[in-house]
Amino acid sequence: MSTKQNRKKNITAKTKSQKSKKPLIITVLLCIIIILAAVGCFLYINRRPAADDTGSSAIIVTEDTRNALGDINDKVAKGMIDVKMTRNWIFEDGGKTSNAYLANSERNSYILRFEITLEDTGEVIMESPDVPIGSCIENFPLSVTLDPGEYNVVIAHQQVEDGDVINTVRTSGTITVN
Repeated sequence: MSTKQNRKKNITAKTKSQKSKKPLIITVLLCIIIILAAVGCFLYINRRPAADDTGSSAIIVTEDTRNALGDINDKVAKGMIDVKMTRNWIFEDGGKTSNAYLANSERNSYILRFEITLEDTGEVIMESPDVPIGSCIENFPLSVTLDPGEYNVVIAHQQVEDGDVINTVRTSGTITVN
């Protein structure tokens, strides 16, 4: 055999051996990629959140914060004002008599004082004495004489402690003066 034929055989043998290794290399690379993808998915799904990234708005509660929250809840409950009053107040004779009713509910924690003002001017048209818990004022007059008509008013429900107003809730209404 000539040298030329030997070279040709060697080149053909190398090409055949390279062709037979190519599918094997591709298969091995695909297996490695699949394994890496599976490991990556597993780690992503089972990752633990960072200490400062819990994804919730949880509050750490200690005995001190529990006591503080309890105190706040007590103060809120004590500061609530349960409003009890009639609607459609009608005042006769310019405000001398009425069908009006304002009460200090049994559910309240403080004495209440009521103040009624005209919405447009802020003029005080009635101030009540202090009303104990569970008591009411009714058929009360206005402290000023008003011309006949309808008036928009603001009723201040004021919590009183030791003679001082400590909290106020305002409601609005309309009164009719005949």
